[in-house]
Amino acid sequence: MTPLRLPLGSLVRLSLACALALAAFALSAHAQLTVRVVDKANGAGTDFTKLEDAIAASSDGDLLLIRAGYYGAQVVDGMGLVLQAEAGADVRLGSIVVQNVGAAQRFAMRGIDFVADETIPLRLANNAGPVWIEDAEYFAGFAPVSTALDADDCDALVLRDVVLHGGTFYEPSSYPPCAIVTNSTAAIYSSDLTGGDGNYVGQTGLVVYDSLVTLYGTFVRGGVGHGGFPDAGAGGTGMVLTGTLGTTAVERVKGGVVGGVGAPGYGGTPGSTGPSTERTGTGGTYTALLHKAHTYSSPSPIRSGDPTTLTFTGEPGDLVWVAVATDPALLTATVKGIGPLVLPMGAQLIPFGSLPTTGTPGTLVVDVNAPALLGTFSFYTQGIFLGPKNSPLAIAPHISLGTPSQIHVLDASL
Repeated sequence: MTPLRLPLGSLVRLSLACALALAAFALSAHAQLTVRVVDKANGAGTDFTKLEDAIAASSDGDLLLIRAGYYGAQVVDGMGLVLQAEAGADVRLGSIVVQNVGAAQRFAMRGIDFVADETIPLRLANNAGPVWIEDAEYFAGFAPVSTALDADDCDALVLRDVVLHGGTFYEPSSYPPCAIVTNSTAAIYSSDLTGGDGNYVGQTGLVVYDSLVTLYGTFVRGGVGHGGFPDAGAGGTGMVLTGTLGTTAVERVKGGVVGGVGAPGYGGTPGSTGPSTERTGTGGTYTALLHKAHTYSSPSPIRSGDPTTLTFTGEPGDLVWVAVATDPALLTATVKGIGPLVLPMGAQLIPFGSLPTTGTPGTLVVDVNAPALLGTFSFYTQGIFLGPKNSPLAIAPHISLGTPSQIHVLDASL
């Protein structure tokens, strides 16, 4: 069964192109981004061969278009930047520290993976402005540092399609979690956070400390217990809720939070499966919401005027829109039963019809053309889904705020 596909030349293509062009036209002149091309191989059009040099030379709001290569450890301090991997390029970092992003700034990164190193790959700290990270992977393996994400004091953190896996340890005292979120507000979409595997006890997938976190279509897993003689190691805890302020709260829309699997014993007692959640300190609340995770996706970057594809997945018959803004919301607000709103209230809504009830029910693929713009612009988008009344007693259709995505439209000359 193939999903319903709307062809090029449809009114949908025209509506998207016009809407994005109007949004760009409405921007002040400084909103057009300066692009700096980073290429380790120093190919045609290169501005910098080292990413750290490009960051040092950049001004607030610039976009760094990064071609294939390994670019080591990076620091972005007090600056709003966009780090975008070139389409199809294998771009990797050893680590990145993003800190002190102001309320009037925003940091975005898409399509960049991490290589196991001796430092935490994703360290985010003291960011009042939005931080969006999309399409990133990290597998620690036997790296000496297993924690993949340490987010502290971030007011509007958005992760989308981020896969992080802690490392494997053979020392019984080394059990750091895969991800730690402290004193932050975060929305984590379509991601996978897995604690590393331990010789005795698997590692925790996620620790949430005095924070508000939404897990949307995301899996959090404890690591697998391994080895041990005569008894095998237990699996790790999926998620730990803790704090001192009594403000820790996690909501989950689909996905799952599960403990790691214990290892079979070598002639001894097999390891037990780890708990899905634990509460320490003031603990916190954990609520699993019942409605389906609705997804919307778009590639990035795309050149001005080039064809691209949008994909929507939800309930058959859902009406779908894309909300478009030129900046993400300053604060990530979770609307009970609807999902996190990560765009400002003034975002423009673009209709795309309804999800099919036949073929591949609930999946719509739309071919569109990127708007023909002079210059380079960033757009922050989120899928909006309006479903039918879900029970005879409901008085209105059900609204779901779906997954977000950053789209960077490059000047055709790049």
